[in-house]
Amino acid sequence: MRMSSYQALYGRLPPTLIPYTHGKSKVASLDEMLVQRDAMQMKEHLVVSRNRMVVNANRKRQEVDFAPEWVGKVSYRLSPATNRIHPVFHVSVLRPFKGDEISVVATLPDQDEHGSPLEQRLAICDIRSVLRKGQASRQVLVQWVGSSPENAIVGVTGGVQGDVPSF
Repeated sequence: MRMSSYQALYGRLPPTLIPYTHGKSKVASLDEMLVQRDAMQMKEHLVVSRNRMVVNANRKRQEVDFAPEWVGKVSYRLSPATNRIHPVFHVSVLRPFKGDEISVVATLPDQDEHGSPLEQRLAICDIRSVLRKGQASRQVLVQWVGSSPENAIVGVTGGVQGDVPSF
């Protein structure tokens, strides 16, 4: 059990000190001494509080090491950097990938829900998984026959595992 030197010497807790308001004493040296006492107490409380916050913050931290390119002490450059966001990320937002690589590409239907023929797809330019309203879904960037790659359209699927995009 931790105890102050006063408690060890006298066997009881020290009396509580009443905070001093600057200028209450008519004796200048006493006024200065009481102001310094309060400042010293505040510094001690700040040190204790800071140490408590450091311990609590370090409880949630863990040492991690990822394979992609290491940029700094806590940041990594991910590849491929083909998306429109910055390729460097802080280690706190990264999670190790578990499982096999997803190599299955969803096939697109030739007709819409009413049986009408759809435009012919030329190529699937890109696929990515996103969260929409808390649910995982896949976005597919499709280039249609007769249009340029800049005019490719994003279709959204309902889930991540091989669903057909709805356009």
